[in-house]
Amino acid sequence: ARSAAEALIRMYAKSGNRAAFLDAVKSTSCQRLLRRLCEKCRVEVRVQPQMIQKLGGNPKKQRSIFNPYKLPPPAQRVDEKGNPIEFPPCPTCGGIGYIGRVAAFELLTMSEQLKTVIKQKPDVAAVEAASIKLGKKPLVNQAYQLVLLGVTSLSEVQRVFQPPKKK
Repeated sequence: ARSAAEALIRMYAKSGNRAAFLDAVKSTSCQRLLRRLCEKCRVEVRVQPQMIQKLGGNPKKQRSIFNPYKLPPPAQRVDEKGNPIEFPPCPTCGGIGYIGRVAAFELLTMSEQLKTVIKQKPDVAAVEAASIKLGKKPLVNQAYQLVLLGVTSLSEVQRVFQPPKKK
């Protein structure tokens, strides 16, 4: 499932006794694994204050995020005489830019208001909207917090959260 709300609605649709299902469920969670930036070679990048704000950060306190290290373009990998310059890979990540994984989590706690919404309209969008009104933070927002903390990159979050391709 792409969200805890979607997981809940899928299980609700498959349950035989829907009332008993809603009474039994206390919470639903969802997670996504993201590659963790290598702390030895990650590169700090200044971004516009609007970007920090979109990610849920405070632009007055933070002005940059981190990206994985990338080799310079081939034209810049030569010295003044045109001889190639060797760039040894990072000893920690082997030049990949990432090492290990980190999870972004989403927790949807069942409430009476949510049960009412599910009974009236068992739809992912309706449950998602109701749960956000009740204080749940979307899964992608948790991933954005990891970007702001320098744990992963914005490009990694975009890669993991891209919509599924149509077949």
